[in-house]
Amino acid sequence: MYYLVNMIDGYYNNKEKIIAGIDPSLRSTGVVIINSTGGVVKEELIKTKKLLGTERLIFIRDQLSVILNRHN
Repeated sequence: MYYLVNMIDGYYNNKEKIIAGIDPSLRSTGVVIINSTGGVVKEELIKTKKLLGTERLIFIRDQLSVILNRHN
């Protein structure tokens, strides 16, 4: 699977540096988390279903927060 990474943000969990790649889109946002050696730790697709406007953006933000906090 190919990921177009528009934003990369590195942070550290308890063990090692983790890098999150995010492919933002309003209908489905791709997220991949890799470790410092380039191994994929998690890949996930956030689907907003039929949400619109601010409700959609809040949903994306909240889901990204959940995914990133799982690996912190």
